[in-house]
Amino acid sequence: MVGRWVGLLAVLLLALVACAQEPPAQEPPPPKPPQPFWSDSFEDADLHGRGWYDGREWHLSDIAREGEHSLEFSWLAGTMNSQTHGGRRPV
Repeated sequence: MVGRWVGLLAVLLLALVACAQEPPAQEPPPPKPPQPFWSDSFEDADLHGRGWYDGREWHLSDIAREGEHSLEFSWLAGTMNSQTHGGRRPV
């Protein structure tokens, strides 16, 4: 009779331990891929009207990775400002 109580107590103890354990932690969702701070298609030359750019003279190139145009800058060796555009404020 004592053996039966010991067995029942052992089963109850195991059930209590199993119920007291936390469920397995779920994997956090994967991080979102980084997004660009800003983007511009450069499909028209009204860059000043967008509020992102200083100056009013631009050279839009027909060589583009995406879309039809890209903004082109060029520098002379050893200079800090673009030859095609003046100095720019940080965006």
